[in-house]
Amino acid sequence: MPDAVPPPTVRVVVLSKPHPLTSHLLSRLAERHALAGVIYEDRFRSLGDRLRYLRRNARREGWWHTAWVLAYEVFDRLTRPSALGDAVVRVLPPARPLPNDVPVRTVRSLNSAEARALITDWAPDLLVVHATGILNRATFELARVAALNIHCGVLPEYRGHASTFHALAHGDLGNLGVTVHHVAPTVDTGAAVAVARVPFGRDDDDVTIWCRAFAAGTDVVLRQVDRLSRGEPVDAVPYEGQFGPHYRRRALPEHLRFTWFALPRLRRSAGQHGER
Repeated sequence: MPDAVPPPTVRVVVLSKPHPLTSHLLSRLAERHALAGVIYEDRFRSLGDRLRYLRRNARREGWWHTAWVLAYEVFDRLTRPSALGDAVVRVLPPARPLPNDVPVRTVRSLNSAEARALITDWAPDLLVVHATGILNRATFELARVAALNIHCGVLPEYRGHASTFHALAHGDLGNLGVTVHHVAPTVDTGAAVAVARVPFGRDDDDVTIWCRAFAAGTDVVLRQVDRLSRGEPVDAVPYEGQFGPHYRRRALPEHLRFTWFALPRLRRSAGQHGER
């Protein structure tokens, strides 16, 4: 009979969506016996949900840009159906199944009464957030110690969507990485816990860099779990530089410019410098 899993000394609840990167995070937390529960957000349960989401984005970004974003998403699914899976296999260790005693729930909104009741019942020291909608204070302040977001992008320069992609598209190889920061009402402005940068190699692309950044962010979260288990506070570091713009979601024209022109140039440069 297998040994009983010890109860978590630091209780972590993850707020996210089903995704290979989320599986990596959950697996690493479960290894530390720190995972108290998982809440997935499923905002798109009907065609109406998706249409409302598109209208909201169109009001923020314009219908023209929103149409190009949809075109990119279709293009990506047709031309790179296995890109993420291949990158995950290359970059990340295999994720282990979650222990049977870790509860997993799915809600329409993480700001709902249902989600808040679950978080309250599970009493987390840390909430760890990735790829969700914007959280209200009433949700993220339920953490006893802190609510931390894994933002795949270097703050303060790269806020918003597809931050590692936008850094690559700008040729800004010194700002590829991840920021783990406290959740705040304004997106990607909470105090930083750590900023970790990752190198770009001659075999890398936007997807592998995204995975490398997330892996580095997971390591940051685990260091905070270890600190709390020793009775130490969560780290805090000052941001360097000024907050940059809030980048919009990737559109097809900018993706094609990156793939056809920027990416080959970056790979040639990395090869000349002998990187991976």
